[in-house]
Amino acid sequence: MRLTSPSVLLDRSLIAVFIFFVFTSTFSVAAGSIAGGVASLLFLVIAIQRRYFPFNSALKRFYLWAGLYLFWSILSSQVAHPGLAALLPLGREWLFFLVPTGIWIFQNARATRMLLHAFAFGIALISLYAVGQFFWGWNFLKPDYVIGRSVQ
Repeated sequence: MRLTSPSVLLDRSLIAVFIFFVFTSTFSVAAGSIAGGVASLLFLVIAIQRRYFPFNSALKRFYLWAGLYLFWSILSSQVAHPGLAALLPLGREWLFFLVPTGIWIFQNARATRMLLHAFAFGIALISLYAVGQFFWGWNFLKPDYVIGRSVQ
């Protein structure tokens, strides 16, 4: 049995979770969000472990604009309605953290090919499901609902 170093295991785990994120984001918001959050967390662990600073790159402008957008969103929500409840609409802004995660992964050519294949497979799978719904009335996700009949 060959033992793998923790660093390599972290890289492989991040790639696997990000592949799962890319695949599930084609058809499931919940699974994609969970996988994206786990991928961001794994990337944070890798960045801390290797003392990698992802914001010191060619994408400084993107990070600046994303930061300004987040600042403006928080400021405007607090001016309009002070309190933590006003921040609820900002629930998806954490997805900005997937940009440096994706950049880290796309530096690996093998991982890039696997990501593109996973994305293409996810699109093909959901497309086949859509064709099956249209022509044959498939509805695996909600079997009690029949297409064309109203729900009462």
